[in-house]
Amino acid sequence: MIEHEYTALDYVKGGLILLWFFGSIAALFIVLIKFGPWLTISVFGQIFFVGGLMVLYSGIKNHNFMPSFLIFIYIGLAAIISGLVLQFGSESLKEAPGEFLAYIGLSVFFFFGVSLIISYFVRTSREKNCTELVRAYCVDIKKRRRNDEHHYKQHYLYCPVFSFSYKNKLYEVCSNLYTAYINAELGKEYDLYINPDYPHCFKEEGESGRQAGVEIVLGIFFMCISILAFCLMFFRG
Repeated sequence: MIEHEYTALDYVKGGLILLWFFGSIAALFIVLIKFGPWLTISVFGQIFFVGGLMVLYSGIKNHNFMPSFLIFIYIGLAAIISGLVLQFGSESLKEAPGEFLAYIGLSVFFFFGVSLIISYFVRTSREKNCTELVRAYCVDIKKRRRNDEHHYKQHYLYCPVFSFSYKNKLYEVCSNLYTAYINAELGKEYDLYINPDYPHCFKEEGESGRQAGVEIVLGIFFMCISILAFCLMFFRG
C-alpha cells in the first residue's frame, strides 16, 4: 500500500482547519448567548460554506470536481442569508419566519437538483477523455459508517482505492463514490480507463452508467418537488 508523506505545510493547513473549526463551535455559543438564535444560524452556515469551499478546492485540484459537490456551499449560503435576514429584518418576519425559511429551503433543493443534472453532463464529457487502459490493483477499501435509524444498526459504505503505474509514475486513485456493497477485492487486478493528461481521472466499466442514472433521476426529482412546492405556496398565498 502506498504511504502518504505529509509536509510541514500539510500540518500547518491541518492546524489552521482545526483552529477554524473549534473557533466556529465556540462562536456558535457566544453568538447564541449575545445575539440570539437567528444570527447563530449564520455562524452555523459559514461552517458548511467554508467546508464546501474546501471540497470545491480539493475537487478542482484533483480534477474530479462535480457540480453536485456544491450542495455544502448552497446550504451554507442559505443559512447565512437566512440568519442575517431574520436577525436584521422586520419584526413581522421574525414573528412568522416559517414561509421565508421554506422558500430558502426549496431554493437549495432546486439548485441541488440542477447541479446533479449538470454533473451528469460534466461526468459524461470528462469520461470521454478516459481512453488509456491501465491495469490497476485494489490496494485499499475506504469505509465510512452509515446509521440505520429504523433498526438502530450501524451499516457501512465502501469505496475501493486503486493503484497503478503510468509513464513510470505510481498513482493511487479513488472515485469517492461510496456504495452499500464492496465492488472490488483487495489485491485483485482491474481494468481502468484513465485520462492520459490527468491520470487521477479514471472510470470503471459499468460504474459510470449507474452513477449517471442516479444523478439524472435525483436531479429531476429534486427540481420537480421544489417547483411543485413553490407553486403550491404561491397559489395558496
